[in-house]
Amino acid sequence: RGADMNEGSPFFSLPPELRSRVYVELLCPKALSFADLVRCSSSSIARDHQRTLIRSPLCPALLSTCRKIHHEAIDLLYALHIFHAHPSLLTAFPHYRPLVKDIIYPEGLSRIKRWQITIRLDIDPRFDLNQCTSAFSGAEYLEIYAWQAASNCAAEAVLSLFEGIRGVRVARVRGSVDDDWRLWLESCMTRPLERDSLLPVPGLDKSYSLQRLW
Repeated sequence: RGADMNEGSPFFSLPPELRSRVYVELLCPKALSFADLVRCSSSSIARDHQRTLIRSPLCPALLSTCRKIHHEAIDLLYALHIFHAHPSLLTAFPHYRPLVKDIIYPEGLSRIKRWQITIRLDIDPRFDLNQCTSAFSGAEYLEIYAWQAASNCAAEAVLSLFEGIRGVRVARVRGSVDDDWRLWLESCMTRPLERDSLLPVPGLDKSYSLQRLW
């Protein structure tokens, strides 16, 4: 990070509102507001966002200019972008656009609030329910895109690993998932963190006991 003398730059004589506008233009010019996330319910927001990022150059090196800029702007880079979770390691090695080095610094990981994960329904996952619950509970946005190369696979076994997630403000399930499963899983993930209840599972006569998270 740059020397503290950079904090004496005329840039810091600008009002905070103007500095914030500069940060937005350099770090998240196309970031979606929370209202946008709520409104967009029929398409893959994460994929559309990724295509936009490819066309919009970002300047994350700005954060290394000096401590004051780092403090004022770091949340804009991490909290407002949709990051793509690793298909096996989940939130441990995310990325926010193609060909960009995975974000592995703990300081950045803890600030990410918007997630997308692509999962295959026709192969055995390399994570369990507890890992999935811990990784995504409390997210502002979570989009699950499910696909399969083979039909008649046990999709429910993979999707059920996400049933313990709670406290997601906006949850979207896309891809090779029927409407009953999609709506049920979205309702599970948006339930409050402290709530424990039984929800009917699509296609079954019984209920799953959903994990208590405190």
